[in-house]
Amino acid sequence: MRPPATARRYRSHIVPGKTLVDATRLGRIFAAWTVDVGSATFPAQTLIAAGRRDSVVGYTDAMDLLERYPHATLAVVDGAGHALMHERPELLAALLRDWLDRARPRRQVTAIPQRLKERYKTWPSERLLIPWSIRRDMMKLATSTASTRHRAHHCR
Repeated sequence: MRPPATARRYRSHIVPGKTLVDATRLGRIFAAWTVDVGSATFPAQTLIAAGRRDSVVGYTDAMDLLERYPHATLAVVDGAGHALMHERPELLAALLRDWLDRARPRRQVTAIPQRLKERYKTWPSERLLIPWSIRRDMMKLATSTASTRHRAHHCR
């Protein structure tokens, strides 16, 4: 049973594409299609999301992927099937936001030069991602400060 919102998303996002499918060509593509993901493990953060009621590929195969993805987060969503992104879009969006927050490398800023504090005015006090333009300015300042100290040391 599909809730009305899922049925609307299905009609607006899936049905138009289904009318464009050339079944004969698609059959030839799938007949020659093999997927080889190799045998190595993938060391990075990974999100695996599956619907418990997925009648197309099932959710138990998703659990088997955990051996290959040691740092994976597995989410099996109750009340969802193969169209998880249409059936539970808010939940999937929250899972993706959480995964992205954990997967993005963060840089810890310990000391921000006064000149840059004045230029950029506000700085978060906790971990932050520093935009490239600010990192570039910080690197220039660090390089010029280090070379000034180096020259001063050798000129004594």
